[in-house]
Amino acid sequence: MIARIYSSENEVFRFALEDIYNQAEKDVHFKGFDFIILSVSPIYPVEDINFQVKKVYGIGGDKFLAFHSINNIFNREILSGVTACFIKFEREGKINTFLANGVSEFESNGLVKKTADFLKDRKDNLNVIFAGLSNGRFAFFLDRLNEEL
Repeated sequence: MIARIYSSENEVFRFALEDIYNQAEKDVHFKGFDFIILSVSPIYPVEDINFQVKKVYGIGGDKFLAFHSINNIFNREILSGVTACFIKFEREGKINTFLANGVSEFESNGLVKKTADFLKDRKDNLNVIFAGLSNGRFAFFLDRLNEEL
C-alpha cells in the first residue's frame, strides 16, 4: 500500500479540494488512488462535503471517508483546512465500508449487533472506526460493542 498526504488551507472548500487534487497530480511518486481519507475543518459546511468531494474527485461515496476535525496536522504543523490521505493498493488490498448515520441508529441495539457481526466477519483485517460528533454517545456505543464482541 502506498499512502500520500496533502493539505490545503483555502477558505473555500471546493478550492481546497482542487488544490489538494493539483498537488497529487504533480507528485511524481504517486499516481492514482483507491481510497481517500479526508480530515475537514468545521469551517466548511457539512452539507458541502459529500457533494464537493464526489464532484472534484469524480468518485462515489464508497471511495472516500470524510470527517470533521478541530485541527488537522500536516508535517508537524496544525492547520485549519483540509488534510487528505490518498491510499493506493499495490496488490489485492481493498477497503470495505460500513456506515451508520444518525443518533437513533447510533444508539440502537441493532447497530451494535450489525457492527459486531461486520467486525467478526473481518477479524483478520485491519478495522478502523471513525466517529463524528456524537455528544458523548460514542463511548457508550463502544462499551456495548465490546460486550457484544
